[in-house]
Amino acid sequence: MLLFSILPVLGCSNDAVTTENEIGGKWVEATSRTDTISFEMLDNSAIFNLYRGVEMLDGESKPKYRSGTYLYNLEDDKISLKWLLSSNSSFEEYYCRFNGNKLAVGNFYNAPYGEILEFDKIE
Repeated sequence: MLLFSILPVLGCSNDAVTTENEIGGKWVEATSRTDTISFEMLDNSAIFNLYRGVEMLDGESKPKYRSGTYLYNLEDDKISLKWLLSSNSSFEEYYCRFNGNKLAVGNFYNAPYGEILEFDKIE
């Protein structure tokens, strides 16, 4: 049982195994440099928080669409995501590849930067 607890987390790349240290931290979207993802562990659950800033809606400052916390599972070349603020309880799959300090992921939050979003690790 101890062996399983020290094995690294599988990354979303066929090329190498991605450890928690490689995934953990903050990533910034490379085009706008405003959207960030922070990968963390919470009560043995793999989560990340998407920060997109705020916008004015109905005269109030509110987080931009799809901001918030996601559960995730990493597999070969894909990431399964469940947005915790959604009423949909199923995971949705997107393309995903880690390469050092670079992350390419399918556009899961409808950003205007194309089908694949590029992130750079900043912390």
